[in-house]
Amino acid sequence: MAIGKLDGDELFDLAVANYNSGDVTILLGVEDGTFVLKDHYYAGDGPNSIAIGYLDGDDVLDLAVANRVSNKVAVLLGDGTGAFARPLEFDVGNGPFSVAIGKLDGDDVLDLAVANGYSDSGSVLLGRGDGTFDEGVPYDVGDEPLSVAIGDLNGDDDLDLAVANNHHDNVALLLNLGDGRFSRAVFFSTDSHPYFVAMGDLNLDDALDLVVANYGGHTVSVLLNEIPTPDGCLRDPEWQCDGDVDSDGQINPVDSGIVQSLFGTCEAPREVCP
Repeated sequence: MAIGKLDGDELFDLAVANYNSGDVTILLGVEDGTFVLKDHYYAGDGPNSIAIGYLDGDDVLDLAVANRVSNKVAVLLGDGTGAFARPLEFDVGNGPFSVAIGKLDGDDVLDLAVANGYSDSGSVLLGRGDGTFDEGVPYDVGDEPLSVAIGDLNGDDDLDLAVANNHHDNVALLLNLGDGRFSRAVFFSTDSHPYFVAMGDLNLDDALDLVVANYGGHTVSVLLNEIPTPDGCLRDPEWQCDGDVDSDGQINPVDSGIVQSLFGTCEAPREVCP
């Protein structure tokens, strides 16, 4: 499910991917916080994830849908009323579970990143600005990637990728080289079977952190962003640190597989560079 202003008013609407019926449902927001059905729109075979963005250069929001059965990403262009055109389909890897939207190659055109669970890969599709995309470029990201998130993780103003790998119990970080190409993945441990990853500045230090939902461990892993070195290197994610994690004045042992923290000290950690 994704949220956006799809019909031209100031109310937020919902777009829902329906795996079994092969379509997306559009629910338009009402001022009292309820929603009314707009319609169902065909999206492809096995819609598993949906993202919203301006994909064709106008001021109307469009949809990108990861279709897990057909191994394609579908783009449904909006008309500004909450209705959507027939899908344009683009090949990706096997079993795309998740799709995210962001400006990945330095221009003002939105691009797509996809986590392909059955081919152990990520796909990056650079946008052309008209709702179409270049052929997807595959990246090795780990074992059964189920979720991808986009954000600037090392402070260089280029958007990076974080991918949750279900079978390897880790998150892969791929740093953007500045032109839409990405470095080799660096892996950060999580709890059992990570299923979803999201980004946000959780400790208010102006650096994006990671939150991972682990369905195997019935837990959430919080990975606090370490300050990058001037050359963009990151500290070794496996390093063990002690610090005041919960800001209560007490030094707590921190298992970097679950929580990575800058609160406190670490012995000179090894650096991991793109």
